[in-house]
Amino acid sequence: MAVSTATIGLGTLLQRDDGASGWDTITEITNLDGPSGSLDVIDVTHMESADNYREFIAGLLDGGEVSMELQWSPQTANQLLLLTDHQARTNQNWRIVTPAAIGLTWTFSGFVTAYSPASPVDGKNTCSATIKITGKPALA
Repeated sequence: MAVSTATIGLGTLLQRDDGASGWDTITEITNLDGPSGSLDVIDVTHMESADNYREFIAGLLDGGEVSMELQWSPQTANQLLLLTDHQARTNQNWRIVTPAAIGLTWTFSGFVTAYSPASPVDGKNTCSATIKITGKPALA
């Protein structure tokens, strides 16, 4: 039986660069999803399409989104960057740095499209946020 090469996400970092101050790590992320790219599909079915089947061609690629859950610490400057970027509608440079066992980094431009803190009566304060990728994300 083959041994699995699966790894855990512990140690993965989401970082933001505004072009002036270098890479800032967004702290206390508990879950990170994405990039979740997609491909537009264009229906090109016509009156002579064979055997009553639709025909399609590939359209434009969409870099997708990166979504996250955080343990919300609004007094933490790097977490407030998410809210500041959201309210200013600012496009920033981002990267997701995976742990050394994986050794890959996603780099992309994007803007914060959602920012939603939550404060349950009997649990920790959390926040969810989403970054919409603009252009092509690079994996290296």
